[in-house]
Amino acid sequence: MVTLHAYILRELLKSFGLSVLALTVLFTMGGGLYNVLKFEGVTASDIFTVLPMLIPIVITLTMPVAALFATTMTYGRLAADNELVAARAAGINIHRLFFSAILLSVFVALFTMLSVNLVIPRFMEQIAHFARGNVRDLAFYRLMQRGYINQAEPGKDHYMLTAQQVLNVAEDQLIEKGFDPPGNGIGYFWVEQPTFLMTDKNGRFKRCSVAEGGLVQFDTREQDVKFTLYVKDARDYEFGKRVVRIRYQKIGPYSRAIPFTPKPSMVDLNTLSRWDAAPWEAPKHGARINAFLSRLGAHVFCDLTTRRLIDGETLVLHDADGARYEITAGSVAPAGRSQLVLNDVRMTRYSAENDVGQIRPSTRYEAAQAKLRARTRGDEAWVEIELNETTDRPVLEFIARADDPSTQRERKTVHIDDLQMPEYVSQRMAPCTASAVLDPAVELPTDDELAKQRTKLRKSAQSLQRKIAAVIHFRLSFASSALVTILMGAALGVIFRGSRALAAFGLACIPFLIAAILIMMGRQLIESQNTQQLGPFIIWGGLVLVGLADAVILRVGVRR
Repeated sequence: MVTLHAYILRELLKSFGLSVLALTVLFTMGGGLYNVLKFEGVTASDIFTVLPMLIPIVITLTMPVAALFATTMTYGRLAADNELVAARAAGINIHRLFFSAILLSVFVALFTMLSVNLVIPRFMEQIAHFARGNVRDLAFYRLMQRGYINQAEPGKDHYMLTAQQVLNVAEDQLIEKGFDPPGNGIGYFWVEQPTFLMTDKNGRFKRCSVAEGGLVQFDTREQDVKFTLYVKDARDYEFGKRVVRIRYQKIGPYSRAIPFTPKPSMVDLNTLSRWDAAPWEAPKHGARINAFLSRLGAHVFCDLTTRRLIDGETLVLHDADGARYEITAGSVAPAGRSQLVLNDVRMTRYSAENDVGQIRPSTRYEAAQAKLRARTRGDEAWVEIELNETTDRPVLEFIARADDPSTQRERKTVHIDDLQMPEYVSQRMAPCTASAVLDPAVELPTDDELAKQRTKLRKSAQSLQRKIAAVIHFRLSFASSALVTILMGAALGVIFRGSRALAAFGLACIPFLIAAILIMMGRQLIESQNTQQLGPFIIWGGLVLVGLADAVILRVGVRR
């Protein structure tokens, strides 16, 4: 019996191996490679770099189809050659001969499970890093074909570079001029008659540079890609400020963030489980929650600071250098969620202690009005104060000097930024963690607008958890589908033996496609809030029905 099982398994693996090889080559060269070639700037060497990353993905997708085809053909040939009849005549239970097909289905299921949960996510990350490292080549071919490249992000300055011609630069010439040699994240190319244009976030012109030629440098060694333009015989225009003509000029470096933000479908199972338990650990959602906490901190600062100043207390702030600022006000009024208007303001600045522990002389300011703001950028928060003159009173600055303590001067405005949040704000924000933001049972010191933002964050986290559940069910069911569809292919191969083997394969593809459609449908249902509970029943119910169909076909169509 062992010899018979080994014989069937050997024939099965031959057909399976050839089918996997043929389908992998077909889909890799005809599908994946075509998509790679559509991107501008992809060279022949890049193709050989990308292909090893595509092959595991293609094999995972084609292996169930190859196994289905191999079992149908192999068991169809065994039936056509009357080998099953001979085994039945020898008193062997024919159903036991399907053991090899079951082994193959288990192998395909385990391989698929391992691949979709561990291998493919890792290769997807490598492909993303490969694309990030090829920024120089993409920019080179974009300039060569379109004549321009631009960089624009919401809320930031907009850069555009145009050129009439773009050329590669020899490495020895770069080293001779003192530049870092290309490679290890550094890349260069030369542009003829470049024009560099900068506009602000509102679309207003800020700067324009034209030159006879320029060297563009790309640095991808850090998270943000940095690009620098070294121009020759340039004219630099700063709109409304100056016009300068210089022989050589360095423009930049300017940074552009090209982050790899993995989606649930692109990460491994352990990461999915961690994100499901703690949605704030997902990069995209974590950044949103941290930004919310920064805005909440600004709101808490304004609320607590208003109370302290109204009670006549002194507001104490520190900057990054250790200097201390003591601020008092006659009255205070809120002007939005993150700004306060102070009247009759007095601010004293004490410099940081010197080496012997002595505090340097102080500077005192008096103003009729000041604006105290809490600023946020991403997950960072800081404080700034701006003292302004009024129609009848300038800003007075008193500088403490040993020779003349009464020295003073008038100023129109005094602006001090990058002040750290005071300690009482940090203490109040200590319970406001990422988990507390998503927990509806935890009360946070929010206003109406922040409460709405918090509700959106909770809904977004719930949507992420539904997507994670959908991805997990999809991966498990896709791998498990091999256990029932491959066995059906073997049974249909026995029934439609001989010249009708292709018909058997076609019929076996029907339940395979039905199972795939139900899996995709169930995934979409899980991602929807209203049908979240129905999705798993659709996915696994479809596989159970295919399994029952296997049992019926083996019972009725294949005699023992």
